[in-house]
Amino acid sequence: MQVDLYPVFLRPALWLGLSIVAAFCLTLAATPKPVQAADGNCPPFFCLSGGCLSGNSDQEKGDCKTGDDKEEEPKCSYGPSDCEPRKTLMQWSYGTTFSGGPPSMDEPLESDRPGFTVSTVTVGRGVVQLETGYTYTLDNAGGVHQVEHDFPDTLWRIGMFAEWFEWRIEYNYSIIDTTIDRAPLPPLRQHLSGSDDLLLGCKIALTPQEGILPQMCLLPQMSVPSGSPGLTAGLVMPGVLWGYEWKLNEKFTLTGLTAVMRSADDNSAVFTEFDQALSLQCDITKKLQVYDEWYVISPSGQTIERTQHYMDGGFAYHVTNNIQLDIEAGVGLNAAANNFFVGTGAALRF
Repeated sequence: MQVDLYPVFLRPALWLGLSIVAAFCLTLAATPKPVQAADGNCPPFFCLSGGCLSGNSDQEKGDCKTGDDKEEEPKCSYGPSDCEPRKTLMQWSYGTTFSGGPPSMDEPLESDRPGFTVSTVTVGRGVVQLETGYTYTLDNAGGVHQVEHDFPDTLWRIGMFAEWFEWRIEYNYSIIDTTIDRAPLPPLRQHLSGSDDLLLGCKIALTPQEGILPQMCLLPQMSVPSGSPGLTAGLVMPGVLWGYEWKLNEKFTLTGLTAVMRSADDNSAVFTEFDQALSLQCDITKKLQVYDEWYVISPSGQTIERTQHYMDGGFAYHVTNNIQLDIEAGVGLNAAANNFFVGTGAALRF
């Protein structure tokens, strides 16, 4: 008899990984008062959460040389010189702008909705952002008519420990009505409703944009088996998303997403899912943005689930810097995809 040890060791491994991440983040949060460059003993963990230099006081001004060599050697700088909080975890090797990071409270918020891609920035330390919405999905295929309602599709984004880190909790409730044509017999109707599995994760802002090198984020996450019968996968489903973005000019931004995650089909067969998306956003005004997006959902080693292609677009309007309203609509591009979906939502920053 063949025994699948993967589910047995998955949960302990995940809890161990989360414990390591939590310990690391708590170390950052517990770091004492920022050490000035003149002290010459900047803690390595603090260098991740609040950029600082090592060496003598000349380095605070960007001078990396000491003694008699200072007059002969050119000055150089490897980061913010006043121990300001680091906005991204890393910096491109030749980068000089040290930009990126979350928008300030006097700037419009950046949300992960609408659309399939995600923002490459975090919300910022001490900031809480709530994103919620409703989606209607319609699908007709092979005599099966299905209507799905998803709400409140609530995502809590909580900035903690550092400017480049946020904790994420996502909850959704689904109502699925299915009608199966069995002519000449009466159609068979099925109704399913309940909570989806809770999605837990974190977002790490990796780098700012430097020329053609993109602004990037990493989003490890997992769904936990907390949903209603018929909707829960019954297993922990880990995954990781990699987001990247190029600001092309003052109006246009190109965003991409690559993801790999564990998933399960209607027969509870576990498989690996690969996702890819590209989105082009245009800032029509300072308050109004429009986007167009393509994405694909591709299961690996599946007989029931098939690759799905979609095209969607929508608008986002900033009522204030801390309130965003949005609307989106999309269509399936192949037979395996849903025929149509439309949704609306909002994002609030506190």
